[in-house]
Amino acid sequence: MLVGCNKNGDNIVEDAAGKVTFDLIKRDNLKPTEIKSNLNLVTSLDEVKITWTSSKPEVISNLGVVTRGTEDVEVILTAKLTHDDYE
Repeated sequence: MLVGCNKNGDNIVEDAAGKVTFDLIKRDNLKPTEIKSNLNLVTSLDEVKITWTSSKPEVISNLGVVTRGTEDVEVILTAKLTHDDYE
């Protein structure tokens, strides 16, 4: 008889990764290609730690603060998810 089972760290990270979407972080922004205001870069989700890295932190910081310039630029945000020893 199976009473219960625990998810291992891989599954927990994988499940959380599926929830890290534009809708989660967008705040007032309508499109991921048109960021005009700060983002909500969550730092944890379902026991999983999230660390953000921006390809252009002077435009969108690792905390989600947006500093718009006079020209549009492409910024890549990378989320690193960890739980115990799993990434």
